Amino acid sequence: MKSLFAQQKQIVVFVTSDSIARIDLGKDTSVTITATHAAPRPKYSELATAVGQALALGQASRGKVWIFAEQLWSGRVALSADVINAITPEQLTQTLALEAEYDSGISPFTSHTSQLAIPNSPYANSSSEQSWWVAQVDQSQFDSVIEALPKWSGPLTGLVAFGDAPKDVALPLPSLPTRPLHQLTDSELGELATLWQTLATARPERLPVIRPPQRHMDRQQQRQLSLLGAAFVLLLCIAHFAFARTQHSGMSLSLTQLSAHEQQLRKQIDQLEGTLRATAADAKQQLAKREADAQRLADTRRRLAEHDADRKFPMLLLQALSTTAHPEHNLSKIELDSDRVTLTGIAINGQAVAKLAQELDRRLTELAWRVQPPEMSSVGLGSLVSFTLTLVFTPTTKTNSTARLQGSPHVQ
Repeated sequence: MKSLFAQQKQIVVFVTSDSIARIDLGKDTSVTITATHAAPRPKYSELATAVGQALALGQASRGKVWIFAEQLWSGRVALSADVINAITPEQLTQTLALEAEYDSGISPFTSHTSQLAIPNSPYANSSSEQSWWVAQVDQSQFDSVIEALPKWSGPLTGLVAFGDAPKDVALPLPSLPTRPLHQLTDSELGELATLWQTLATARPERLPVIRPPQRHMDRQQQRQLSLLGAAFVLLLCIAHFAFARTQHSGMSLSLTQLSAHEQQLRKQIDQLEGTLRATAADAKQQLAKREADAQRLADTRRRLAEHDADRKFPMLLLQALSTTAHPEHNLSKIELDSDRVTLTGIAINGQAVAKLAQELDRRLTELAWRVQPPEMSSVGLGSLVSFTLTLVFTPTTKTNSTARLQGSPHVQ
């Protein structure tokens, strides 16, 4: 395309299923489009590869990099009031990542997550439920994108899911292009980049932006820096000794004094290393505590799900019995156990019993309850039969034990 006529301030990259694009924005008092580039996306290319290819479309110039990728996952995640009250604000992102795992397929412990609150969502199941617009990316994919940035480019400022927002977001996003990006005109590409980059930097936030974590020195780097400082002090002392020796020929520093000074320096280094080891142990303890908190939260969610299923199943069973009620049969007793339900009654004939068993099995299969073959015996009055139907809890790989009953009530 065009020449670069202003200093680069922002580099906007779009990656869709069929296109890659790079738009350079210079920012003074208003956003200025300085260059646009687009091309078809190579087939079967990974996100990181596509980002590197998009950046290579233009000139090497430094600027803050924004990446808008169609294949990033984002969606609506809701939490009940009980869960919100049980966690701290610092645990919110981890909790939303745990909830999003079922839809995103991304492990909450190896991912980067960003969220944006959705107030007064019309899709909430109750008035006490709170919703968030959540974006998530796997750690390995995020690291690959960072490594794909060339040395001449600036740092990654933000990673955004390029697509439609959840239905209940009050402020909708701009309409997406109906044509592939590499078929858009330069002005259309510039307008698209300006709109999305403005949304990503808006205050208050309009998009869930995944930002790189702030980098801190690790323990090895801190130890190396401390040793370097100590070595510098030692060199400074030695230089001072040499200077004093040349200036004052009559003065000399004995070997004993130098050795004592060296021992003092080594003691200081040992103290610094001890402080670093204590800091590392404290960080390890904090990490273990966070992992334990995450496990306790997961256990709490599981127990809440089990309790909710246990509480609802008797009602669902009675609803199923109500919808299958028929003059051809009459139930006289219902016995509930932890993984077994026994129905006893009388019917006009065996066919009516078989029909009841078939209908109950159809309605309760999704809850992992199966109806066993009925037991029948004649009552000596024409075709009338007494029957016993047994429902057995049979969990599969797609259902867990949360549908079991607690206790063993009897309903007459």
